[in-house]
Amino acid sequence: MHRFGALIIALWSSAAMAATVKKINKTKGIVLIDAGKSAGLARGDRICFFSKNKRKAACGKIVKIKTKRSIVRVSKRRVKRIKPGFRALKSKHARRMAKKRTVKKPITKAKPQDDIGIAALVHFLPLSPAVYNNISYLIPSASSQSLWETDSENDQVTRFFGSVGGEISILPWHLVIGGRYSAYKGSIILSDVDPSNKNLFMETDISAFAIGGYIDFFFFRRWGLGLGVGLDVDVSSVDLKAIRNDDTGTIPPEQLYTLDSTLTVFSIRIPVTYTYLFHGFGAIAGVIPIIPVYSPSPSESPTVPDPSASPGQVANLNEALDLEQSLDHRASSFALDIIVGLSYQF
Repeated sequence: MHRFGALIIALWSSAAMAATVKKINKTKGIVLIDAGKSAGLARGDRICFFSKNKRKAACGKIVKIKTKRSIVRVSKRRVKRIKPGFRALKSKHARRMAKKRTVKKPITKAKPQDDIGIAALVHFLPLSPAVYNNISYLIPSASSQSLWETDSENDQVTRFFGSVGGEISILPWHLVIGGRYSAYKGSIILSDVDPSNKNLFMETDISAFAIGGYIDFFFFRRWGLGLGVGLDVDVSSVDLKAIRNDDTGTIPPEQLYTLDSTLTVFSIRIPVTYTYLFHGFGAIAGVIPIIPVYSPSPSESPTVPDPSASPGQVANLNEALDLEQSLDHRASSFALDIIVGLSYQF
């Protein structure tokens, strides 16, 4: 009889401990349940909340209690998981509930492609990964060592919207894969060919473009800020044409020199970005220092006139090699990319 009475009391106590969520104040992080002192609860007791499928949502402590009502304080982050009607159990009963719910289900990992972002960007490259010289024809003399002189060094992509690109972000992996197309500021330089004939001149036209690709890993992303490290590959192409012209039109234009040069530059990138998102749409801006680390020799194919047709000669000068060395298509020591654009995450 004594054992039977104890069993009845235990069953009643267990049933009395079970309560239901009545109201939730998510702003203050408090939950009202329909059990109090009459159910054996006391201030400071730990209460856990379970959904209808017996999944634990959150836990908290009783901060205020009455006979048939209690207020439980839960962290503002976790209180969002609780809904009216959830079951509330005292901690020791919650542990029993958790033990009962030990059915293992296959774990399904979220697919990275479920969280993808895309962006359309404009690149402003005040310093580009590859550089070359703007050169012009030089009238040879007895002391000349070259048929070309350097007018300026070209390391800028300065045409407005001359560099555009796009990115794909794989958010769960913290990766960004992107590409860009850049158009360098071209140059046309006119220079004399024959000091005895001022009507003849050489028009040296140089144009260039570059195609780049990169992959970045972001190890910090918070408050819209992003900081990462990545690999950049830039392939630039420079096209030079030197045409002899006559102001009088007596002598037809003649293309005497050409040079096509292609250079690949491998660099380390350090992207620093800021993204403002609103319902999936966003605006992005960033500054990316680029440090070239390796570049093989450029692939070049010069053409020069036959000695009989050359406008001027320098003794023992290899004109093709002279043209390549004067253009000096090479990797820069430091590059800088400034980006602005629009993005979307889905």
